[in-house]
Amino acid sequence: MFQLNQFNVKKIEEREDYGLFEIGPLPRGYGHTVANILRRILMSSIEGAAITSVKIGGIKHEYSSLEGVHDDILKVLLGLKNVVLVSHSEDPQVLKLNVKGGAKAKEVKAGDIETTGEVEIVNPDYVITTLSGPKAKIEAEIIVETGIGYKYPDESKRKEIGVLPLDANFSPVRRINTRIVQARVGQQTDLDQVNLEVYTNRAVKASDVLLKAVQALDEVANRFVSLLGGTPKEIEYIQDEPEVEEKKVQLPIEDLGLSTRLTNALVNSHYKDLVELEGMGMEDFMSIKGMGQKSVEELYEVMKENGLETKE
Repeated sequence: MFQLNQFNVKKIEEREDYGLFEIGPLPRGYGHTVANILRRILMSSIEGAAITSVKIGGIKHEYSSLEGVHDDILKVLLGLKNVVLVSHSEDPQVLKLNVKGGAKAKEVKAGDIETTGEVEIVNPDYVITTLSGPKAKIEAEIIVETGIGYKYPDESKRKEIGVLPLDANFSPVRRINTRIVQARVGQQTDLDQVNLEVYTNRAVKASDVLLKAVQALDEVANRFVSLLGGTPKEIEYIQDEPEVEEKKVQLPIEDLGLSTRLTNALVNSHYKDLVELEGMGMEDFMSIKGMGQKSVEELYEVMKENGLETKE
């Protein structure tokens, strides 16, 4: 059986709000297991920051409006919920918003919020609302907290007149896509690979949230080991690709001068080097898509010429 700790994680692509990773090769069946575990942790257990309450000058409840403010207060609150934040403090942070209108319509943006040294705004160009007229203004006190997952609004905060509690989604992870594909190591083709796509709100890089997820998984696994009488220990992981994958390409398929049909059949089946076919036989060759009797005979001959063994 292929060893579980021989897999690798390869970062294929990463942008501000996206990351694509390949995890494998894994023993057959482990692709879905690993993908489901990572998806659940990524969607529910990554810490982030969000606005949890707002106090707007001149407003007592969310079903109000302010003169000169284009949107009603409910829509303003929805706009504030879309401000993406990073907080470097475990304590609640108080931010200020103080914008006045002018002769022309003026947009109130996330970047207009006055932050503390502990808080960063990731999307400063996001438009929260619009002010119309020189008398229009909006003054607000915004509370930012850190947390995990989703939190309902804390209605107890309404004890202070004018404070409007908000529900909050702290998770910086917006979406996870997983796809299980077949992986190959030498002659072993019944292996799994997880193609993992991570979409974030740009507050944290995809590679960072993936690291946090596996660290959380490691803590849970070690706790189980301890509770069941085992001794948690550091596992010596294999960092390199499996030995079969490390073989230097010596006989590239496309450089051997094979017939067009044989070359296409092998290349389309993801064989790059003739060495990968060593130890295979008639049944294996015939199972390759596009192979006919003549192609198999030609393959046997070229294998023999290059000193590669085949199975009878």
